[in-house]
This record gives sequence, C-alpha cells and structure tokens, in this order.
Amino acid sequence: MHVRPRQGSGRGWWGKVPDLTWDGWKTLISIAVAVIPAVMKFRVELSRAIDVVAEGVGLFVLVLGVVLYTHSFPQWERLQANLGAISQESPMLAAQQVQTLYTLYTGSIALMILGGMLAFSGLLGRMRAHVTPAKRR
Repeated sequence: MHVRPRQGSGRGWWGKVPDLTWDGWKTLISIAVAVIPAVMKFRVELSRAIDVVAEGVGLFVLVLGVVLYTHSFPQWERLQANLGAISQESPMLAAQQVQTLYTLYTGSIALMILGGMLAFSGLLGRMRAHVTPAKRR
C-alpha cells in the first residue's frame, strides 16, 4: 500500500521545506524595523562614539602593554644572563621560566602595537569627522 503525502506537507523532489512558522521571525522583523531607522538617524553620533571608545580602549591597552613591558623586560634580561646556572640546577624550571617570560615579553609588545593601532584608528576617525565633505553636483 502506497501512501501519498498530503498537499502542502512541504515534501517534494527538493526535500523538506524549512518551517517558517516560528514566532521569533515576527520579533526579529519588528526589532529590525525599529532599530534600522534609529541607527540610520544617529549614524554620525554613533560613529563619533565608536571612535572615542576605540581611542580610549587603545590608550588603555597601550598603557597596559607598556606596564607589562617594563615589568617583563628586566626579568627577561636577568634570566638570559643567568640561564646557564639555572639550567644546570633545574632544566625544567629554566625552560618554564624562559617560556613564561618570553610569552610576557612578546605579549607586551603585541599589546603596545594593538593599543597604538586602536588609538590611532580612533583618532583618525575623529579627525575625519571634522573634515566637511565637498558638495556634490
């Protein structure tokens, strides 16, 4: 006995059709309809706020990188000078110290680069906002 699918069951040669009866679609559409015009209306203010936040976060990360660098660099130099004596006593401890300080040292440099780029990006965004665009004909 062969049972044929009902009409409108969503089955056919292409497979099952996705069920679009989820009530969340209505919520998503209504949020999009409410949010998109507000974003478009306040896009200049939002871009200024984003630039200020990027500059502030960039300066914070830059200072954090400098502090970490000033803390790890002297220890890195001291460890390199005493590495022979430490590795004879405990090679595993020496390897762990080298790995930890190397990670802190390179991480501090990466934080300084990231912070500088973020701060520079925010500064450029704020400077670009002050330049008035030329009128188009």
